[in-house]
Amino acid sequence: MTTTEEKLDKIGKLMEEQLRWDRLAGMNQLKTIFETNLLSEDEKRVYELSDGEKSVRDLEKIVSIGRTKIISQWKKWYMLGIMEKSKKYEGGRMKRTFSLADIGIAVSLPEMDNSAKEKLE
Repeated sequence: MTTTEEKLDKIGKLMEEQLRWDRLAGMNQLKTIFETNLLSEDEKRVYELSDGEKSVRDLEKIVSIGRTKIISQWKKWYMLGIMEKSKKYEGGRMKRTFSLADIGIAVSLPEMDNSAKEKLE
C-alpha cells in the first residue's frame, strides 16, 4: 500500500503535467487574440508601451496615434483581458497584461532620444 506522501507526490506530478499543457493551449489562444486585435504596428507599439507608467499623452507623443484611438484601444483590450488598470496611477493609465515578445509577436519600438525622454518627464 502506498503512503499518503507518495500519493501526494503523484498528484503533484500530474498537476505539473496538466499545467504544462494548459500553458501551451493558453499561449496559442492568446497569440490568436493578439493577432486578431492588434492589427497595425502602431497598435502593437501602443500595447507594448502601455506599462502603467505612461499616460495617453505620453503614448501620443511616441506613437502616431491620437488620444481618442489610444483610449478606445485600451478599453477594448481591457475587455479582452489583455490590459489591466495601473495600480500606481488608478483612474487613467493602463498596463499590458502580457509582453508581445513572450508570445512570439515581434514589435519594433521607436528609439527615443534624450529630448523625447525629457518631454515625457
